[in-house]
Amino acid sequence: MPLQMPRPMKRKGTSFHQFVQRIPADVAAKVRGMKLAIPVGEGVANLIISEKAKDIRTSLRTRDPQEAKSRQAAAVAYLEGLWRSVREGPRRLTHKETVALAGEVYRAWTEPLEDNPGPVERWVRAEVENLRAEFGRRGRAALMILPDDERSIRSIEERVGGFSDALVAKRGLLIDAESCVGR
Repeated sequence: MPLQMPRPMKRKGTSFHQFVQRIPADVAAKVRGMKLAIPVGEGVANLIISEKAKDIRTSLRTRDPQEAKSRQAAAVAYLEGLWRSVREGPRRLTHKETVALAGEVYRAWTEPLEDNPGPVERWVRAEVENLRAEFGRRGRAALMILPDDERSIRSIEERVGGFSDALVAKRGLLIDAESCVGR
């Protein structure tokens, strides 16, 4: 029997369609606190699964029933991939996957600035912050008593970790600790 796609529903008090999907019982405990980046049209809905959540809910940000169905299908596909990743457990990224994801982070960071990169001073400050992170001299890590390589890793994580985390969440990936630090 083919999988029946649930119809988008409307929430009382709004004319936008809403996405709702129950969290499967076998993954519920493992996904508490997980950050999600559910695709919705051209953007994403960023959510964190709470301790008490029994389902995932977000606006589909459209009033059009056909568009709502399309967005519903994309959200279902994203979550099904995520549930599969959780069931399989964290995996090690290959070098090729790591480089591809790094390229996506780079493009997401640079493309908005291609037409108008702004003043030179902004880029000098960015380079200084990058170098400080590389040498473990940025953020909270600079104040920690750690070996130089560990302090460097933590500084870089503070500097660019949010970009990487957002991309990993958007892809619904569950990766192992070694993939996170590139060791």
